Amino acid sequence: MYKGNDKEIVKGSILTMFLKGIGILVGYFFTIIISRRFGPIGLGTYSIAYSTLILFGLIASLGLNTSILRFIGQFSRPEELFERKRLYFNSLWLIFISSIFLSFFLYIFSEEIAMYVFDDKSYIKALQIVSVMAPFFTLNLINVEYLRGLKKVGLSEIFRTVLIPLLCISVLILFPNINEVQVLIYVLAGVIMSISLASFIYIYIRLKNISKPIIQKLKISDLIKTSIPMMFIALSSYIIQNISIYVIQIVLSTYEVGIFALALKLSLFISVVLIGVNTVLAPKISELFWAKDFEQLSKMISKSTKFICFLSFPLFLILAFFSEPIITFINSEFVSGKYVLVILATGQLINACCGPVGILLNMTGNQYILMKVTLLILVLAIILNFLFVSVFGILGAAYATCLCVALKNILLLVIVKRKLNINIL
Repeated sequence: MYKGNDKEIVKGSILTMFLKGIGILVGYFFTIIISRRFGPIGLGTYSIAYSTLILFGLIASLGLNTSILRFIGQFSRPEELFERKRLYFNSLWLIFISSIFLSFFLYIFSEEIAMYVFDDKSYIKALQIVSVMAPFFTLNLINVEYLRGLKKVGLSEIFRTVLIPLLCISVLILFPNINEVQVLIYVLAGVIMSISLASFIYIYIRLKNISKPIIQKLKISDLIKTSIPMMFIALSSYIIQNISIYVIQIVLSTYEVGIFALALKLSLFISVVLIGVNTVLAPKISELFWAKDFEQLSKMISKSTKFICFLSFPLFLILAFFSEPIITFINSEFVSGKYVLVILATGQLINACCGPVGILLNMTGNQYILMKVTLLILVLAIILNFLFVSVFGILGAAYATCLCVALKNILLLVIVKRKLNINIL
């Protein structure tokens, strides 16, 4: 049994990493275009808008984009296909309500947020555009994770990683006169709306003919109870890695946001292996754990972590030793971020080499303890960022992010050992 799982994970991980790699390369090409056409201020503005979009999606999805994987793993038998269908459409109703409410809130208070938080009125229009596209972005978050749970990993990655930057680049190439970042955000909105509707139509066609059984197992109350902690986990984890962008905007300027955002984007390349493996691993963890096959689960996690470390370390070395020429190649205006890149890359290496600790706890019913750890680290990240950025500038933001990412993963390693008796390393 395990050998079959092992082959499935390796095969799925290679496919996912291939598509993820294409998406990342296209994404970096997109970043290069933004950097060269709009400069640090343009990249900074775009980064704030896109980060806000992701934060919106993580809140509006209510954690369903993570819990959906766990429930698909639980409802894995052929006679439970309708439970998967109910899972999807119940999730859509829940996110429809939450995303419409949040969208109105963001649109109405866009001026106050721009003026009193970012101290820059140019963000008013950007936030209003984000508020319109955000419900569609949230829909796509659910769609790609549902496809992932159905083991349509390749298609999931195309909708998640590849199409957004690819279509945005296509528009920028076709219309070389686009030189305002707000127009770029409009383009992003159109692309996200199109992709979310396309992924919804695909899933709807697959599910529409599944008939209703006599007995229904899934309760919306159970779905919400499981999902809400996962929302806090996903939201806190994202903020830990990206809070620096907002703090730099508040304490320093949009120019420094652009410098930091490019370094952060480059450092995340180290995590491509971890993300690829996690994408395949999540539903498999759920299946093995809820089938009580703990021995195979432990072996699978151990092998996966070694695989992640083996492939992630060379990526770290490339970024660490060639940080300056890499950044200079993109745009010499960003070269002051070379040491920021090295520090952030160190944090991402630690993150990768600790393996799939977060997804392991999420998929095994330990989401509450994971939530407590991430919230604790989130508070620390906010405090350290404001302290360090005020004193050390964007280098301080890099130190704060690296420390918090490392501490979070080390704590989770200890918890996995104590709660699940699994040695990750």
